[in-house]
Amino acid sequence: MLTLKAEMILKDKYKSYIYMERYVNNGSPSGYTFINNTSNETNPFGMCPHFKLLKLADADCSHFSINKNEMIFNGFNFIHPDCALSTMFNKYSMHPSDFNVIPTASSRTVFVLDDKEKSFLKLSYSSRLGRSSRQINLKGAKTSINNSDYITEKILNDELPNFFSILQEKSAKISIIDFEGSQYEWGTIYRSVNPFPLSSSKTYMVPAFSLFSKDLFHEDEFLINQFIINSGIKPKNYLEKIIYIILVSYWQLLLNCGLVPEMHSQNCLFEIDENFEIKRIVLRDMEDIDRDLNVIRKLGINVSGLLMGCYKEYDLNSGDYNYRTSYMYDFKLGEYLLNPIIETVCGRFNLLPNYFYDFSKKISSKFIKQLPQNYFTDKNIWFSRDVDDAGLSRTKKYVSNSKPKFR
Repeated sequence: MLTLKAEMILKDKYKSYIYMERYVNNGSPSGYTFINNTSNETNPFGMCPHFKLLKLADADCSHFSINKNEMIFNGFNFIHPDCALSTMFNKYSMHPSDFNVIPTASSRTVFVLDDKEKSFLKLSYSSRLGRSSRQINLKGAKTSINNSDYITEKILNDELPNFFSILQEKSAKISIIDFEGSQYEWGTIYRSVNPFPLSSSKTYMVPAFSLFSKDLFHEDEFLINQFIINSGIKPKNYLEKIIYIILVSYWQLLLNCGLVPEMHSQNCLFEIDENFEIKRIVLRDMEDIDRDLNVIRKLGINVSGLLMGCYKEYDLNSGDYNYRTSYMYDFKLGEYLLNPIIETVCGRFNLLPNYFYDFSKKISSKFIKQLPQNYFTDKNIWFSRDVDDAGLSRTKKYVSNSKPKFR
């Protein structure tokens, strides 16, 4: 078993990355990671090293392809083996895939073990995982790929910082399943394994949650603290840099693109160099992005590459718009990403968390001043999600909290 020493990351970038995804992962603070998950044989926390997907032939059903990738979707779509017994597929024949896959932290997103085409596949799942159902329909796939293309264009136009990158979602296939007298859209999204733009130097990806999660099998120091020690950089300076990278990336995506990324610790990766210095943040899961139509309109953002009528478009007349501006920043980014990083470093190096909360506020204040007035409805209130909200309702249950830490 690979031990969790920072030096091991430099020896085998893919092996160590997958190990971190699976075993250096405390799960979501909500607790739902461990309530609804995949089978023991396919669970990221389990001991099965890999498994095969099932293939559904295009000839057996109608289908749609987006930016066709023949190497992966060559006449087939893919079914997670847990879903094979669903009555949805009773009339269809399926066969094992030609390649093995390894589950990642999100369970239904898998790493493809194929020398010709290392990649990720984000799969539909026929039952709930965590709090949510996990269908990928045609609209969701189009949204993901359009967000990826749009952000790619903004990067190429130098409208986003050079320490920001994405895992591009380049293509998808949606099969139309005849089920109970209706048609069910069953989609799979192809995701690149290499951050865009490609780094000019040798770098290694680390899931954000692995920075402050305990190894399931070993008692090593938290990874971010190992990085700081090995880099020789002062802990205060190291932590300030990572906070700066996170916050500037978030706000420039909003101000320059009109997008609000769901930047919790599962959707973010970091690239480190051979000296263990953080070089870039990497955003993944292009569907988990809000489109803020109010900001787009008020700031006159050029969104010529953004298809309208997609998922997660919010405006002032949206029922929970005033909650989501805080929910995405204060809760998802603040409590699920910034706060555990700050607490982990401060606890190890005897630093004061309040200094870094204030540091975050100073950075964000410059960007918040550029937003439409009252973007946050109350400077003294922030919103989280009710831990007892199991996701059974289409409307989230928000909780009001006082004294935002990060603005």
